Amino acid sequence: MGLELPEFLKSLFTQPSDTPGVPAVEVSKTIPITATGYSRAQEIAAAVAKLTSLQQEAITIYPPKGTTTFCNIGLQHVANGMGCHAFDNMMATQIVQQAMNLCMSLPNEWREDSWERAVAHANKGGFAFFGMKAPPGEVHGHVASVAAKPMEFSGTWGCNVPVLANVGNAKTQGFNKLSKCFLLSERPLLKCILWKWDDTL
Repeated sequence: MGLELPEFLKSLFTQPSDTPGVPAVEVSKTIPITATGYSRAQEIAAAVAKLTSLQQEAITIYPPKGTTTFCNIGLQHVANGMGCHAFDNMMATQIVQQAMNLCMSLPNEWREDSWERAVAHANKGGFAFFGMKAPPGEVHGHVASVAAKPMEFSGTWGCNVPVLANVGNAKTQGFNKLSKCFLLSERPLLKCILWKWDDTL
């Protein structure tokens, strides 16, 4: 596929001949097109569809059993599907600690960042998550991946918050606002982690 040059530009692509009787050499009049915004849009749409499918699978496959929840396994399901195995066989608190370690040791792949950038990353099909180590006096932490959805206003938190694919208790299982997945008192403990982010975010 090529783009046809207008007549006034064709002369710029003609190499004159120094030999009498030998015609000028005409250089190609077309410019090849190798990439378009449309193909990038398709790529993003496919990545978002894959992320959302993995998150829906985790929500469906790992419902709570009584008071036992499976946020760590749900997050691993999404991460594994995205090609990330950094958190295999870890509990939530271990996942958060591992993520912070990776942000230090592999800053080109991992980083702690803003809520807005996490949402922008997810909306391009990227993997991002929120995590909290077990609070003082508690046994378990919590983790949940960021959904490819716009931020929503939280009345309890008084600001816009991301939507998460939450694998938790019966009241919070599903795609829910950050403020429903974590308590307001837990907000200072939250870590927002991005993996293989897009520098154009």
